[in-house]
Amino acid sequence: MHSSELQKLFNEVDVHGRANLVWEYGEFVVTREYYGNKVNLYTLPGLYVEIYYSPDMLKIIKIQQTTDLNKFLPFIDVKI
Repeated sequence: MHSSELQKLFNEVDVHGRANLVWEYGEFVVTREYYGNKVNLYTLPGLYVEIYYSPDMLKIIKIQQTTDLNKFLPFIDVKI
């Protein structure tokens, strides 16, 4: 699937559809914590996606596209 098609589809589907797209096309990058929730960053062709998981509720809260990767930089182990 081309990146423009994937972006369009991602914006049209519900949270379950977004989870399926991440499962099929995504590659895990890193996890960070945000107010007690785990936020996993995935890269897909043409976009980055955050999956917010609540350990207290034992479920995914939301899945959204992001362009702000700076909030993940402190969690990425860069080796040169």
